[in-house]
Amino acid sequence: MSHLKYFDGSDLGARFGNMCHYSQAVVLPSGIVKLSGQGGWDPSTGSLSPPEAKEGDDAESKGEKQFLDVTTQISNALNSIETVLRAAGCTNGWSDVYQIRSYHTNLDSDAFFTMVAKIKEKCGADHRPIWTAVGVDKLGLEGMKVEVEVEAMLPTKEGK
Repeated sequence: MSHLKYFDGSDLGARFGNMCHYSQAVVLPSGIVKLSGQGGWDPSTGSLSPPEAKEGDDAESKGEKQFLDVTTQISNALNSIETVLRAAGCTNGWSDVYQIRSYHTNLDSDAFFTMVAKIKEKCGADHRPIWTAVGVDKLGLEGMKVEVEVEAMLPTKEGK
């Protein structure tokens, strides 16, 4: 569809896109920007595991894989969203977002209120996009605890 414009926010986004045959964002002719789900992977490595497990860590000694905690994954996902938004032309970043959908493998009160706090931090107290939070059994990659997708509107020429 040649009238649609597709974007990746970073080299990492392009790498994931090539690996899984998708784009990070699409801009519709109406100016609506839709982002694919952004996970909580490390923005420099693409990994969901901490850089190095500490010696003697119980999980490591039992041979269990370790993954980034939910707070880190939420922060990483929201930062990735900002990168993709800006690449797609949303120069106001989170201020251009009108809808958020978040998917959580463990939607307990800690994850929920961490998400609330991080969204408020990104959007500011006066900008409140609509939001749906969904608990799911599993996400696309092993170790993913959260995936977030947003919809935004390109700013007008007046910058609003």
